[in-house]
Amino acid sequence: QRGKTIGMLLCLFWAGRFRPGRGFWVGATVDEATSFVAERLKGMVESSGARPERKSDWLRRALRVGSMPLRVAWATSAAKLRGWPARYIFGDETGIWPNALRNIGEPQAYAWKRTRLYAHRGRKAIWATTPRDTEHPSWLHASAAQFYQWHVPCPECGALQFLDFERLKFHDCKRHDGTWDLTRVRAETRYACLECDALIE
Repeated sequence: QRGKTIGMLLCLFWAGRFRPGRGFWVGATVDEATSFVAERLKGMVESSGARPERKSDWLRRALRVGSMPLRVAWATSAAKLRGWPARYIFGDETGIWPNALRNIGEPQAYAWKRTRLYAHRGRKAIWATTPRDTEHPSWLHASAAQFYQWHVPCPECGALQFLDFERLKFHDCKRHDGTWDLTRVRAETRYACLECDALIE
């Protein structure tokens, strides 16, 4: 459950260091945005040298991540979604964003409009969520996108296939205290090829 937000943070800090431009982080609600700033973003940004004068500045003003000015907003506030042109959009938990807001419509599409000034300068958006409803705009946006899977060759027969965790075969490699014995996992795990049924180390 932590992977998507951490992945977005890594992209945020990479862009701030190597491809700076204005950033816009949009959470689902004011409570989620506040929690995100306090528990995740604040420590990472402060370790880079940025220190807003007052706690309220984290949600009221832009701060800097490397060379990137960053604004934090939330999808339930039309006012917070306005007036911040950005090259990068980071939309967290879009599956629980409202379907529409008065005067602006669907928040995800509206947030993307914040990148119009950067249409020819490498604008990017990352939308992350755990899907909850196939009729929600976040799922409809995802379904309209292109999906890619990385295929690798079987070392036995050469057949290209997607690595599916359901075909991993291993014994119970947990210790008595419930922790994983990673040495046993590495030694005993095998992967079943789709084509030749070989068990690959």
